[in-house]
Amino acid sequence: MQDRLDTLASRVAYLQRAPKLGNDAYVQQVAEHMRQAMDSDDRSLVPVFHMLTAGLDNLRHALDVAIRNYDAADDEAARGISGDSRNECEVTRLPRYICLLAGSCAVLMALTACSETVAGMPSPAERASSSSAAGAGTLTGMDACAVLGQLVEGEGFGPGERKTARNECHASKPDYGTYSLALDPVQGLAEYERQVPGSAPAAINGREARQGEPFGAGQGMCEFALQVGEHGRAVVTATMLRAEQRAHACDAARELATELEPLLPAR
Repeated sequence: MQDRLDTLASRVAYLQRAPKLGNDAYVQQVAEHMRQAMDSDDRSLVPVFHMLTAGLDNLRHALDVAIRNYDAADDEAARGISGDSRNECEVTRLPRYICLLAGSCAVLMALTACSETVAGMPSPAERASSSSAAGAGTLTGMDACAVLGQLVEGEGFGPGERKTARNECHASKPDYGTYSLALDPVQGLAEYERQVPGSAPAAINGREARQGEPFGAGQGMCEFALQVGEHGRAVVTATMLRAEQRAHACDAARELATELEPLLPAR
């Protein structure tokens, strides 16, 4: 389904432009009315499509975090919990797994219920063709897994993994967490601010950026979105596994963003 939405995203971009009906004032007014019907308020088709893709991306990340948290919790339980002191989520592998999935999904549902804008990681939305062309000249030649591999080389992370058709990559380190990199040539910081309510302005080596915690402060996931060109962005994410590490997620994300910034196209 994600691949299908990625394919549709480029076609949805056409709906953001007024149809070419003619040059006189009346037909231009009609064309603009048709464009606004597709892309105006939050209830029109294009914004709803963007919210759908962002919501699915949020869910995928929530499930990834739940599985990683389960693995870390299961290891701790195996070392330090025994006898009748274990609760339902600690007795067998399946109940614990289900509990953690349910917890992460509940957080996701709470976030989306409290905001008209879906919070989460960036979605593969397309802008108008002029915007796409501007972004294409900056990031499309970079491979997210190659760049991420360079950033974490020698630090104990596994090979980068692609989980969607987009230019996005994830590398995990046992008993520590996951670093992610997403390169988006058609969405900038303005879109990121709408997708991640509560994100704050930041600067990385002088480059304009925004800092966000999609699941809330101190929940173990932090990211920095760096502006690239007029319409693009690069987003680094640090997801920490252990409870004692989660307060340091933003420190890890900022360090990763600082190392990434010189590799990005010039501001």
